[in-house]
Amino acid sequence: QMEQLYVEVLYTIRHKLGAHSAKYPHHFKEDLVHYAQTAFGVGQEYHRRCNAIASEEKPPIVVLNVTVIEAEGLEAKDPNGFSDPYCMLGIQPGCCSGNRGSADQSPQQLIQPPPDVTGSNEELTSSLPSSSNDQRRDSLVAMMPIERLKKHSSFRLSFKRKDPGVVTSNRDSLHAALPAKFIRATSVKGATLNPKWNEKFRFDIDDVCSDTLHLDIWDHDDEYSVLDAVSKLNEVRGVKGLGRFFKQIAQSARSGTQDDFLGCVNIPLQEIPSTGVECWYKLGGRSQRSTIQGRIHLKLWLSTREDLGTSEEDNWTEIKQQEKLHCVFIDFEVSRFKVSWTTFIKTSPSQWTGELSQAALTILHQHAIQGDVTVLQSNVVRWIAYAGKLPDKSLHFSVLYRILNELDHQWSSFSMEPLSREEEDALAESFTAFIDYSLSCLRKIRYLFSPRLSNSSKLEYLLKCLMQLDVMRAFRRCCPFHKEIRGEIVVAIRKGAAEWFTFELQSDANLVTTINGLTVLTNRVYADLTRSLQIYDDVIGNVSYFNIVYKSHMKMVSLSVVEYLTDGGISTDGGNGAELGSAENAAPIFELNIALQDLQKFQDHVPPEELPLSHQMAALNCHDCFRVVLEQWLIVARSKALNRVRSAVELDSFTSVEPYLKHSTSAIDTTSCFYQVCDFWKQLSWPEVVSSYPFVYSLVEMITASAIVYADLIFLRIQTHGFFSEDWKMTAVVEEVYVNLNNLQHVKNALASIPQTLNVAAIAFHSLLETARDHYENKLLRVAGCLAEKMRSEMKKNIFHLAWSPDSLPANEAAAPLLDCLDHILLDLQPNLLPDAFHRCVAAIWDVLLVELWAQAEVSSGDKFCKFYDRLHSALQMLLNFLHAEGKGLSLEALKCPTYQRVEEKISLHKARTEQLIDLYHVGRLSQQQQLHGSGTIEAPYGVLNIRVYFHHDSLSVEILSARDVIPLDPNGLSDPFVIVELLPRRLFPNCGEQQTTVKRRTLYPVFDECFEFPVTLEQCRQDTAMLLFTVMDYDVLTANDFAGEALLSLNTVPGVAAAPQGLDTFHGLKQIDLVLMHQPNKHHPILSVLESRLWDRTAQDFAKKQRERVVS
Repeated sequence: QMEQLYVEVLYTIRHKLGAHSAKYPHHFKEDLVHYAQTAFGVGQEYHRRCNAIASEEKPPIVVLNVTVIEAEGLEAKDPNGFSDPYCMLGIQPGCCSGNRGSADQSPQQLIQPPPDVTGSNEELTSSLPSSSNDQRRDSLVAMMPIERLKKHSSFRLSFKRKDPGVVTSNRDSLHAALPAKFIRATSVKGATLNPKWNEKFRFDIDDVCSDTLHLDIWDHDDEYSVLDAVSKLNEVRGVKGLGRFFKQIAQSARSGTQDDFLGCVNIPLQEIPSTGVECWYKLGGRSQRSTIQGRIHLKLWLSTREDLGTSEEDNWTEIKQQEKLHCVFIDFEVSRFKVSWTTFIKTSPSQWTGELSQAALTILHQHAIQGDVTVLQSNVVRWIAYAGKLPDKSLHFSVLYRILNELDHQWSSFSMEPLSREEEDALAESFTAFIDYSLSCLRKIRYLFSPRLSNSSKLEYLLKCLMQLDVMRAFRRCCPFHKEIRGEIVVAIRKGAAEWFTFELQSDANLVTTINGLTVLTNRVYADLTRSLQIYDDVIGNVSYFNIVYKSHMKMVSLSVVEYLTDGGISTDGGNGAELGSAENAAPIFELNIALQDLQKFQDHVPPEELPLSHQMAALNCHDCFRVVLEQWLIVARSKALNRVRSAVELDSFTSVEPYLKHSTSAIDTTSCFYQVCDFWKQLSWPEVVSSYPFVYSLVEMITASAIVYADLIFLRIQTHGFFSEDWKMTAVVEEVYVNLNNLQHVKNALASIPQTLNVAAIAFHSLLETARDHYENKLLRVAGCLAEKMRSEMKKNIFHLAWSPDSLPANEAAAPLLDCLDHILLDLQPNLLPDAFHRCVAAIWDVLLVELWAQAEVSSGDKFCKFYDRLHSALQMLLNFLHAEGKGLSLEALKCPTYQRVEEKISLHKARTEQLIDLYHVGRLSQQQQLHGSGTIEAPYGVLNIRVYFHHDSLSVEILSARDVIPLDPNGLSDPFVIVELLPRRLFPNCGEQQTTVKRRTLYPVFDECFEFPVTLEQCRQDTAMLLFTVMDYDVLTANDFAGEALLSLNTVPGVAAAPQGLDTFHGLKQIDLVLMHQPNKHHPILSVLESRLWDRTAQDFAKKQRERVVS
């Protein structure tokens, strides 16, 4: 068989067909023969013998295949503005003269030089049938078989005239063999300038190098056509007879009402490449003076046939030869690649790209066109050949994926030309073998596709091939009863996981007979699941690889653990936990439990429907087996943690701190100890919350105790260096203080994350943590406060300069030295402290600034005027904005602390005028009055005043009705009360003086029933500060009247003044108002203190003295 195949290759090369093209460039026959001889591995003697056999074989008959597709832009010849075009085409032997039509300018129409291939012409037996749509006219021309034509022989035209008496409106197809099948005619397309034929013709060729395809386009005339002219001609003789035949047709058509000529085209056969050509050709005329328009679309390709007595469509032998040729060339290219890769391993790729050499492609292409193998059949053969080489590791799956895509594309293009039964069976067998091999690879995915980039690529393309097969129409046609490939992939993955698990068990018998073995097995499963999730699950995107493997592994691990714990006498419910309480048994079970908990971490990647399996694994805990040992471990761990903290502080060295670090190694060691304890508890994953409380409490107590010991040691170190002594200077080892401050802050931040890390919910646990945090807060405040105190003297000097600068100096210039000082301090602190520690020091400095500002406001405040306090207030706001730094410094909430509020209030009061202070005082008293009435229960230790007030017609009416529970101020236990009524503030009501009631002797429940009128406007009453002041006094004859109480009422609430509508009972002041009498409870009221300090202001002194008499004694 190989000898026959080699002879076939030599025969194919000898009769190489068609011009070369870009895809198949020019090759000398000697080069192709040399490649074939090398690929087949034959010697010279064997080659000469086979070459002699090939040369004795009869040459094949060359066949020209022409498909007349369409034409466009033809000239209109009929009165209706259209034409009725049809084509007549044939072969002109030899070098006939004539006008050649030129093809449109496109890359597809660049024709290569002709090959040196010749062939003999033979009778063509195929023809296209006539149209059956028109029943009113006969066929124009009948086909007549004739003998094979030789050169210089004559032949007679064969035709059939139409019945001239029959008039038709629709044209018949004109299929004729004129003369002797050298001429073909297409059907007539009526009334169009852009006809579409899509009709195929075949011509036997005598000489490819000299023959020319000639095509005419005519406008059909119902009365007298070119075919009628052709029928009157005598037989054609001689080699040049066909050219003269076309010329005579043209001359006959010039007279009478015959078919009109629309154009022609001449195409030399030597210009047709082996791949064929499909393009547009411009139509030419019979002479240079002809005016022809339009173009025609043709598809041309060459093929051969042999007179072997078999059907031309039966090319199964050629297909099998194509498959064998592919196998020979693939084996040769792979072997050559392996040699090249072994020799040049550093520069060559590790896998063959699947591309054959150009010589091999040329031989295969020539064999295909000479054997009339279609493009679809070629792709089928290529897939079968390449798929059969799969076990070879040099073949990458990307090659097969590319071939599958090409096969699918060609299958869609050749859907009207299906394969034969033998071809479909061969393709089905190849598909089935490929699927079986691919599924076996998936089962062995852990061994064949290790986690490397190249292997991941191979696996990816293997799956792409399977998914491409699943959607291919070719696969569904050839394998209609095959299972769904996606389902087979899932089954293969599941079987592969089970086989891997079984192999692991068989490789080591101790894996299921000891606790340590189960731990090793669980860790191996964990590693396999990790690879499945991180590598294979991403590559296998069409199915959930991880979920399939996870479900299989978890089931097998559950069965193995349960079987061991049951058979080995260890119960999962803790029944035998007491006997396993020793360290010898508890430690291995603890390790197994940690390994099982690691598997539980994968449940975050498991879909909800698989969670019950995870819960089943969660039940496989062995906590009760090491409960007693865990308690002992915690005691030992506490001692070790404390020793570790002490050792970390002793071994701490500030000189080894990196420039980018802001704390030393002792803080890192301490916090890492915390994290290790928390990570231990996370890995333990205790299943019961209630039973875990004692252990969590021990862990939290261990952490807090270690943290407190660390804080004390760091604070002691700071004390030892004399930081808190008064003679300590800022220049003395300040970097060490910064590092220690950062250490405390770093550990305190770590404590803040402990509750969330341990999931602590009990109050007892929070109390332990709060105690530790308070301890750190105290230490940090003391260090930061002491650091700020070291800077007090310099800040105090600048604040004094600010306060006592000349009045002509603006506040911003006066505060410039202080701001420069603060800027220098903060620039020194910020790069050396952690953010939280830095903000804590800034807060301490802010407290010092506030204290110094308060001191300046207190010193001889009575001798200073409002302008002095204006400057202090401006400085206070500048300092606040400076330390806030537009949100980059301290927050406004931290800056506006209680100390700031007291300082700001004091300075604001000192800078206010006396009238403003008096108004503020009354507004404050009114607010106190409203708070008393707004509370649910009203207490009146000084009595209650009953009044009625309303506004009507620019007059405020005030009725003093009565009072009750007035305090006794006379020795007889009674009082002589009367009420003073006045409108406040005085500046708002300059024309309204105070008025008073009559004195009611010796009573605590006076009834006045008096009415007073005040001439006011509605606008005055609606001011925010407008109010009525009611003062109850005790009348004395010899001494000054005593103060019994006071009450205030806002005029905005008075009927007639209030904007809200009033009810019937309040209209015209009908509703009685009960006002609780008040005394001033604050002996050191800030407003009164400021007013008392203004010794130069008579109004301030009088008001302060008057209000001091009303303070509760």
